[in-house]
Amino acid sequence: MAIADVDTTTLATLVEPKRLKQQGFPAPKRVSVILGTDHTGAEAYHVYLVFPDETSDDALAWNKVKAMVRSVQDRIWSEDGHQRWPYVRVVRESELLESCPHAASES
Repeated sequence: MAIADVDTTTLATLVEPKRLKQQGFPAPKRVSVILGTDHTGAEAYHVYLVFPDETSDDALAWNKVKAMVRSVQDRIWSEDGHQRWPYVRVVRESELLESCPHAASES
């Protein structure tokens, strides 16, 4: 059963690096989940899978991370009761500030 109001800390725990690794995905250094809005103004989650700067372009290529991104989207979307879409971004630490300045301090 899905939970209607789930806090971002709980959601981040559901897709934390060790859980992603257990599912056979590359483990990010950390995961940040932030409640915000999308381009229409609707509430949405912004999820950042943050990898170390030394992670190669090849390791972060879409064909290598697509299944992980979809899995994270599905898990958060289901847990939230299909209310807020999770926009998932795969970034390196140095790219995080460019993508979302307040995500650098979130977990």
